[in-house]
Amino acid sequence: MKNVLINSMRKISENLDKILVIVAVVLSITSFLYFFQNNHLNIEFYDAQARLNIARKVIDNLTPGIAQLGNIWLPLPQVLMLPFIWSNFLWHSGIAGYIMSGISFVLTIYFLYKIGIIAFGSRFSGFAMALVALTSINFVYMQTTPMTETLFIATVTGATYYLLKWAKYQSLNSLLLAAFFISASTLTRYEGYFVFLMATFLVSLILLLKTKDRKKTEGTLILFGTLAVTGIVMWIIYSWTIFKDPTYWIKIYSHEVSIISTDKVIQKTVIDSASRFSQKGNLINSVTSFSESVALMVGIPITIFAAFGLLAFIPLNLKRIFTDKPYYLVLFLPFSVFAFVVFTLYRGGIPLGLPHLDFGSLLNRNVSLETEYNIRYGLTILPLVAIFFGWLAVNRFKLVRLLLILIIVFQVVTTFYTPLFTVYQLPTQLAHGTKSIPRGNTAASSWLKENYNGGLIMISALQFDPEMFYLGLDYKNYIHEGTGNYWLDSTKNPQKHASWIYMSSPENYDKDQVRKNLAENKDLIRYFDLVYQDKNNYVYKKKI
Repeated sequence: MKNVLINSMRKISENLDKILVIVAVVLSITSFLYFFQNNHLNIEFYDAQARLNIARKVIDNLTPGIAQLGNIWLPLPQVLMLPFIWSNFLWHSGIAGYIMSGISFVLTIYFLYKIGIIAFGSRFSGFAMALVALTSINFVYMQTTPMTETLFIATVTGATYYLLKWAKYQSLNSLLLAAFFISASTLTRYEGYFVFLMATFLVSLILLLKTKDRKKTEGTLILFGTLAVTGIVMWIIYSWTIFKDPTYWIKIYSHEVSIISTDKVIQKTVIDSASRFSQKGNLINSVTSFSESVALMVGIPITIFAAFGLLAFIPLNLKRIFTDKPYYLVLFLPFSVFAFVVFTLYRGGIPLGLPHLDFGSLLNRNVSLETEYNIRYGLTILPLVAIFFGWLAVNRFKLVRLLLILIIVFQVVTTFYTPLFTVYQLPTQLAHGTKSIPRGNTAASSWLKENYNGGLIMISALQFDPEMFYLGLDYKNYIHEGTGNYWLDSTKNPQKHASWIYMSSPENYDKDQVRKNLAENKDLIRYFDLVYQDKNNYVYKKKI
């Protein structure tokens, strides 16, 4: 009996990677179904619907084409949705985006497990890393959405895994695959640009430590750098070709300007009033804010132990890094994401708005109902947290391993069953905000949905993207900022193409370019009747 049990445990251990993949697939599918059936929480993020819509506009639009990808958000997530976005069901259910995120989730679990084996020769270490990701409520939720975080985490984890494999085993194929994942990260989120820089530096340093052959070092570095930079080069060429400015994305991302229509650019000032304290120009506040968002997203207990692992790893392994284990350097690759976010916060990019975190709030289960702004950015550090939490599991003492498993169990239990607060839960926050009303379902959009009888609708996608999604019409029925001459003509002569006009009320227009362009246009009253109005929105219909 004892031998049977030992053999069973050995088989489980030998096939743990397959078991983890199966568990990840089952968890991915069941969590998607759960959040989809609960008021479509999988697309409750404004950005989730916007990304689905961007992908749809590429193939369904008055002016379809790759220019609909825009020049603000990096294109890979939207491009990966294209094979599925043609289906109205896959579009409106969010499945077109979930497929990308769900596969990324499974890959991340697999890569984390393999990193533990290659870096530390420990299946248990890899298992602990995978568990950190598998038990993260926010990671599990985000992989049900069309958002970029899960895909980006997968690209960074994949790059770390293959770069580690190259550094340890001198596998050229692994170096090429690492370059592929790094290039993919630069087409997913701008944090990938720092990942590229960090990876190039690490490859250079490892080559210097492992070989004295200068020509071989230069050749390998050139090969890696050329492949890894392709994503950045492609985006520059795209921006140059479509928008006549190869670096226009820098102005947008730094919030110097914001493109708001086909023909207009306005100055934009970003203030960090959403945060408890200013991060711009204050390095300590920038580091503190992002560190808090990491703890709140990944989990306070696990993050604390991972931070301890990171701080202990450096002095304990510094000598070995520069002698027999230079591949340990690769484990710091995900830290480049931390550096990028802190840098952008310090420079005055989009601020982080976080709930107040102190000992008092640890006993407040309602923390997840407090307002936040971009708190999800902390989730992008999940690979770094998992790796150095997993490093602690290399310890041969069974009590240490048991403690680490208990920490994971403790965090899961406190997430769901105790009054103790350890994780800010995104699905709880979003479910609280929906109040069972689909995003975009306003009184005006509901009226238009019931009374629409054909014709083009002039509407600002910048202001009313959720309403456009809610109406359920093909995008070829809309005149919006991305429809070129249709938009330009309609801002001067709305009667030329439009049968309907949807705009904000005079007191509530915010970013509504239709209101701004037509408020003083005499053709609006001459050719259109006001058929619906409330305190927020107006709907006009062309006169017969």
